Amino acid sequence: MGAKMYGSRTGAKADNDNHQRKPNENGEIPIPPDERRGAPIIENEPGKGWFCIVTTPQGEYHCADGLSEAGIATYVPTETHWQRRRKGKEAYPTELQRPLLRGYVFALLGLPIARQGNSGTTYELPPSWAPIFERDAWGQSKLKVLHVLGLKGKPVPMPLEYQNAEGQRCGLAPLAEEERAGWFDERKRPALISEQDRLKAQAEADAQAAEEIRRRAALPVWAGDVVRPKTGAMAGHDFTAENDNDERGKVRISREMFGQTVYATISVRELENLSRPEVNGAAALRRA
Repeated sequence: MGAKMYGSRTGAKADNDNHQRKPNENGEIPIPPDERRGAPIIENEPGKGWFCIVTTPQGEYHCADGLSEAGIATYVPTETHWQRRRKGKEAYPTELQRPLLRGYVFALLGLPIARQGNSGTTYELPPSWAPIFERDAWGQSKLKVLHVLGLKGKPVPMPLEYQNAEGQRCGLAPLAEEERAGWFDERKRPALISEQDRLKAQAEADAQAAEEIRRRAALPVWAGDVVRPKTGAMAGHDFTAENDNDERGKVRISREMFGQTVYATISVRELENLSRPEVNGAAALRRA
């Protein structure tokens, strides 16, 4: 089940206590697999919803473990970090976990049942909610529960997924997906950020390349095309385009003549494109 607390005010051991763990060959103390906390698959079940339970400070894991023992699925968003902790006379890098959202536990519970009465509609909680309200001998919540988020006294389930104004995925399900991917792990996050930046840069480069292809596709003449003037002293001679035609429909052409390179600037309307005959029509030339 993992460590229960991340503080010592209750007299319990701190979260992911390292006194019983031995350093590995790298001189580090990682969390054992059977103690590591992870994010579950967040899905709704018929007649149930994920509710947000507010706990006392440092009571998140205590509440989640108690509900899990009662057969209730829970989720505490958790971040993983490393800290040098002393073990005997030596200090070792120690892997630790702590709640990402302090004071909140998410639990899959039955939806409130509506009852119609003389005073209007009331809501009754299913029996599965009983562990949340259990009290100890001093009248305190056994699971460190303060209250459940809701509206007008009625617990309201959390949205599993929605999009914000910027089109980003938000909600409990994307949060759990990010945790499983390693976004809240101190050592995994840099590689994920680097890959995200690479994909973003690649997408921008692909978009620019696609835009350049669309721009050039509308041009009658590209740099490197073989063209032939239709009028004037250069008519009938093949030239090479030095550049794409500009917004004025002009293009610089060149040809080796008399032992030297001859340059000229001419309108695309006065040229025949030998490399791409399909752009020689009047409709194509009008795009220039």
